[in-house]
Amino acid sequence: MKLYSYFRSSAAYRVRIALNLKGLAYDIVPVHLTRGGGDQLTPAYRQLNPQALVPLLQDAGRLLTQSLAIIEYLDEVHPQPPLLPQEPLLDSQATVLEIVQQGAKAAVDLLAEYNQVSVQAREALERGDEELARTLRYDLATEPR
Repeated sequence: MKLYSYFRSSAAYRVRIALNLKGLAYDIVPVHLTRGGGDQLTPAYRQLNPQALVPLLQDAGRLLTQSLAIIEYLDEVHPQPPLLPQEPLLDSQATVLEIVQQGAKAAVDLLAEYNQVSVQAREALERGDEELARTLRYDLATEPR
């Protein structure tokens, strides 16, 4: 098994936890998301994963994306020890909680980025760089990243 992963990705971290709890052997293939514009955007990686996201699990010729889908796959293929509840209602509730958590994380990440741009704009104003501050404020107001 190969896990394409980035050390700061919480989604990839969840899959590493699942693999380790199950005691499964795997190799990590690092995918640096920020260096050089992002390894995930290279043609070689996009051929494996057109979404250009991590994690990506390669197992017996299968390519799996999205942490929850990978964890569910691992639970199906390697049922012991179980990671998700075996009772259908509890399992669906766990899935809903995971979806809510992923949405909340995306919102927090977006807020952190907007805060960073806001701080950069304030610092530019303090340095007297009004053109940069104006550009950053425009980005903040109109262009979600």
